[in-house]
Amino acid sequence: MEENEGMIQVLSGKEAFGGDFTFIVGTLRKEMAEKNETVKAVQSALEEAMDFLMNNRDESVEILSEAYGIDAETLRVYLYDKGIEYTQEIEGLEDFVEFMIHQGYLSESMGQKTLVWSE
Repeated sequence: MEENEGMIQVLSGKEAFGGDFTFIVGTLRKEMAEKNETVKAVQSALEEAMDFLMNNRDESVEILSEAYGIDAETLRVYLYDKGIEYTQEIEGLEDFVEFMIHQGYLSESMGQKTLVWSE
């Protein structure tokens, strides 16, 4: 498998944000967050999925390679060989918010307590 054939990496995410950061983030409206049973169910499903990914690697690759139409070895590299951590810990949120403000996507700085729902 030729990795990133024809591409060059200009800047890594770590270099762009100056440290570790969380790339995939879920969002929901305040009304949904207030429905605590729904939030708990989503959080539980995420924990279960991350646990499955980490503890059932061969089965995860088999299921996902078929679902996404990606050959198993390529997907195995994407899921496990790129330093990805499956966790609900958020890193780099404040830096990302500042970036979003600078780009004009947000009009004011928001703190992690405003942006992150948790039990």
